[in-house]
Amino acid sequence: MTEDLADLSGGFYVVTVTDGNGCTAITSVLITEPAPTVLNLVVTDVQCTGMNDGDIDLVWTGGTSSCVTFLWSNGANTEDLVDVAPGWYWVTVTDCNGCMSIDSACIYSPNTQLEVGYVVNDVLCNGGNSGSIEISAIGGTLPYAGVVFEGMGVSITEVWGLNQTTTMFENLVAGMYTVTLTDAYGCEVITEIMVGQPPCPLSISNYTITDIDLGIPGAIDVYVCCGTFPYSYYWEYE
Repeated sequence: MTEDLADLSGGFYVVTVTDGNGCTAITSVLITEPAPTVLNLVVTDVQCTGMNDGDIDLVWTGGTSSCVTFLWSNGANTEDLVDVAPGWYWVTVTDCNGCMSIDSACIYSPNTQLEVGYVVNDVLCNGGNSGSIEISAIGGTLPYAGVVFEGMGVSITEVWGLNQTTTMFENLVAGMYTVTLTDAYGCEVITEIMVGQPPCPLSISNYTITDIDLGIPGAIDVYVCCGTFPYSYYWEYE
């Protein structure tokens, strides 16, 4: 047996020393070791498609903490990652003794970009208010917070229910309207929508009368302007 021991793991060691006369001495020694480094990655996903606002908060325990270093797969050497793009990230944590721990996490983003879908029904008669717009939410993150609908003297803020994805705005005059749609993360998309109408009011621009003469029946020729083709006619005799 040797006088010294090397390359030992942590634990209690007992040594017995015996001299030439058979006398013995016994002692024990405790070799300590740091607790293993345990990593916990807390992810905040990207809130809006196309943005780089994801975060990873690294919470770690154990190891020799006085000179810990960090190395992320994107080259960062900070403890946490802030405002990064979606994707997988790996981190290597090395303590003062050179002990390394590795962990990884994925930052997600909404599957599809937030968009406003819409169906427009134009005003039927010039100067009227029979227009309507049906709004549909597309993409983003549910549940949707709601919409703000503005334009042509109209201003409506509508808070949506848990599973609501559509709404209808009616009795609209012709003109430009703005829809602001907000999803669960507060991401917004703004869309402008035009409600049309016939270019000018329907009118009878002129007419000609042929009186009854020498057995020839009378006639009325009507000339119609604007409105929307095809026209229909209803005559009354008084």
